[in-house]
Amino acid sequence: MSPYQYSPLKGRNVVRVLKIEPSPDKDAQLRASFHPVSLAESPEFEALSYVWGDANFNGSIKLDGDDLAIPSANLDAALRQFRYADRPRLIWADAVCINQNDIPERNSQVLIMAEIYRKAKTTLGWLGRGDEAEENALRKLVEVADSAPLFGQYARGLPPFKSQTPLGSRDDVADMKGDPSQALAMAAEAGLGLVFANSWFTRLWIVQEAILSSDLLLCLGKEEVEWSVFEAATTLVYRAFCRTGLRFPGIEVVEDAVGLILERQRQGMFRRPPGLDTNSSAGTRSLLGNNAGSTSGIHTQLIKQLDQLSQGQQVVIMSDRSQRFLDTIWGLRHRACADDRDRIYAARSFIPWDVPVHVHVNYARSVVDVYTAFTRELLNAGIAEVLLLAGLWDRKTLPSSGGNDDADEAPSWVCDLRLPKLRRGTDRPWSHPLDQTSDTSVADFETPEISWPDPAPTSRTVMLGAIVVDQIGTVSGPPPGIGSGYTTQVVSFCLCARLSIFRRARFPGEDSDAPPSWEQIAGLAEVLGVDGERCPGAVSMVAKLVVQGRQQMDAMLAPAGLSTGVAWELGPEFVGEISQEDHREVSLLVGRMSAGAAFFSTTSGNVGFGPAMLESRDTIVRVMGLLTPCIVRSFPGTEDCRLIGGCYLHDPPDLAAGDYGWLSLV
Repeated sequence: MSPYQYSPLKGRNVVRVLKIEPSPDKDAQLRASFHPVSLAESPEFEALSYVWGDANFNGSIKLDGDDLAIPSANLDAALRQFRYADRPRLIWADAVCINQNDIPERNSQVLIMAEIYRKAKTTLGWLGRGDEAEENALRKLVEVADSAPLFGQYARGLPPFKSQTPLGSRDDVADMKGDPSQALAMAAEAGLGLVFANSWFTRLWIVQEAILSSDLLLCLGKEEVEWSVFEAATTLVYRAFCRTGLRFPGIEVVEDAVGLILERQRQGMFRRPPGLDTNSSAGTRSLLGNNAGSTSGIHTQLIKQLDQLSQGQQVVIMSDRSQRFLDTIWGLRHRACADDRDRIYAARSFIPWDVPVHVHVNYARSVVDVYTAFTRELLNAGIAEVLLLAGLWDRKTLPSSGGNDDADEAPSWVCDLRLPKLRRGTDRPWSHPLDQTSDTSVADFETPEISWPDPAPTSRTVMLGAIVVDQIGTVSGPPPGIGSGYTTQVVSFCLCARLSIFRRARFPGEDSDAPPSWEQIAGLAEVLGVDGERCPGAVSMVAKLVVQGRQQMDAMLAPAGLSTGVAWELGPEFVGEISQEDHREVSLLVGRMSAGAAFFSTTSGNVGFGPAMLESRDTIVRVMGLLTPCIVRSFPGTEDCRLIGGCYLHDPPDLAAGDYGWLSLV
C-alpha cells in the first residue's frame, strides 16, 4: 500500500479528528479515517495527551486503504487501548492529526492547540502501557484520596490548596490532623512513587494539555482515574512529606506532579470573566499601568464591562498577572521538550487575558529568534521584569565578541530558556533573604522607556532608559566547588574574605588587621541574610567562622612571610551559647552561598550581592520600570553593553544623584 497523503485543512479553526474503527482484538491492525471538524461548532471528540517517546517505530494505521506511519510505540499502544470493541471512537492526537511535515499547517494548528483541549469532551492522559505494579499504584490512588479528610485535608473535587498560602509551606501543613506519616506509609505501600515518576509529568506540552482540559482522565494500561482523585491523593502525600520529611521511593519526583496541580488551579482561577469583550479598540489604558499602544492592553471600555459583569460581586483584576506569567514561563524551563521553540509556543496559552503580549507561531524561525521576538513583546508591553530572567549570569557559554557573532547565542537582554545553555537557574541573586521585595508596584507610577534601533522583531539591540547608580569595586566570588558541598574551612575562608570587603567599604581607614567588632560582624551577617536580632547566636557563629578563616589565611601566607602575625580573638560582646535555631540560621546562610552569588562592594561604599561572574568596574544601573538594579558590562570599543543580571544593593541608591540616559544592550 502507498503512504497516506494528507488533504489540506480548510478553515481557520478546523482540525482533523481520527475516527478509529472498532475491534475486540487489541492486536488487530489499527484502521481509521480522518474527519475534519470546526472547533467553532463544538464537535464531540476526545483529545489524547501523551509522551511521544522513542521515534524509532515502524507501526502504521490504515487510513482509507493507505498506510499512515505512527511515530512512536507509545502512541500506538494508546490508540489500541482506547479503541472500542463495538463502536467507533473519535480521538485527536497531534502526531497523526497534524501533518508534521507541513510547516504552515503545523504553525496554524499549534496556534489553536489550546482551543483543541478546551473543546475536547475529555482529555485522555495516557501514562503508558505500564506493568502490574504501576497499574495497581494508579488504582490505589482512590484509597489514598478517600483518606484525605482523616488528615484534615480536602476530599476529591474540592480545592487542594489554601489561597495565599504556598502548598507545603509551614503554615499550610500546620493544621494537618492525625499522624501524617501514616499517609506516607499508605502511599509507599500503594507504590505511588511509580506514578509520580512517570515521564508524563515531566513534559512541557503536557502542562498545557492538563491545564486547559475541562475533564481530565489519567490512564495507565487498563486502569483509569479521574483527575480529582489524583489531585486529592497527591496533595495529601505532598503535604505529609513536607510536614514530616519522611521519604519513600519516588517521593523525590512528586514536585513535577504538584506543579501541574497548582498551575491547573491557578489558570482556572484567573480565566477571563465570561462575557468580557477583549476586542474593543477604544482607549489605550493598560492594567499594567503603562501606555501599551492603541492595539494592545486592556482598555477603559473593558473596565466598564467588568463593572457591569460583576453585578455587585468583587472582581479582582490582578496587577501582578504579568509577573505570575513570567514565573510560569521560567518554571517550565525544566520540563522536557524536543523543540526549544516550544518553550514559548506551549506557554502562549498561559498569557493572562489582560496582558498585551502576542506570540506568533513560526517554526521557520530559529530558537534565538523566537526567544528574541518573545522578549521584545514583553518589553513592549511594559513588562520590564523579564530582564531579571535574562542576562549572561546564568549561561554556560558567552559570546566570543559583541554578542552578534554566534547565531546560536541569544542577546544578553533576552530570556533564554534552553536548559543546555543554562548553568543553573535556581535562585536569583538579586533579592535579599530578609527583604523579599517585588517589582510589580513600579508599574503603577513608572513606565519603561524603550526604543528599537531596528524595527525587525528579531533585532538584537534594544535601547532602554536607565539611571547609572554605581560601579562595582571589589568582588568576592562564591565558594569553589558548587554542587559538591562545602567544608567548614571553605565557608570560613569565604566569610573572612567577605568581611574584609565589607570593612573596607563601611569602615574606611580602619585597621584591617584589628579583630572585628560585634557591629562589623552583625552588619556583614545582616547583608548576607542572617537575622541577628532574632538569632544573636548566629552572629557569634559567623564570627567564629570568620576567625577560622583568618587563621587559614595566615597559615597560607606564612611560608611567603606575608602573614600578619595578629591573632584574632572575639570580644565579650559575642554570645557564648548557640541554640539550634542559631545553627539553622547559619546553615541557611551556607545554603545561600552555595547558590553561587558573588559578594561585592561599590566605589561609593555600598555592598550587595549578585551574579558570580561580576567583575570590578561593571556598572550598576536602574532601568526605568524596574526597581531592582541591574549590572551591565561595556563592550570594548563601542557604546553597547551586555546585561549581566540583576543584583541586590543593601542601601537604596540615591537616584537623584545618578546620570540618566539611554542604555544600548546587545
